[in-house]
Amino acid sequence: MYETEKENLKRFKDYIVEILRPSYIKTFLSTYLGTEIEERILAEENTSVTCAAEMLLQNILNLEAVGWFQAFWMNC
Repeated sequence: MYETEKENLKRFKDYIVEILRPSYIKTFLSTYLGTEIEERILAEENTSVTCAAEMLLQNILNLEAVGWFQAFWMNC
C-alpha cells in the first residue's frame, strides 16, 4: 500500500471504525491477517464493535502483503 493510501485510512479512521464490522469480512481476515489476529479481532467484536474495527484498521496499516488492498475492497 502506498503512503498516500495509509494516510487516507488514518485520516478517515473515525468514520471507518463506525461503519466497519470485522465479522462481515472474515475471509479477508483469515487470508491476510492470519488466524490468531482474526480470532482476537472477532473476540473483541463481542465486547465492542468499534474497538474491534480499530484493531482491524491498525493491523491493516501494518500489512505488507501484495494485493491486500484490492481484496479488502472486494470483500467489503
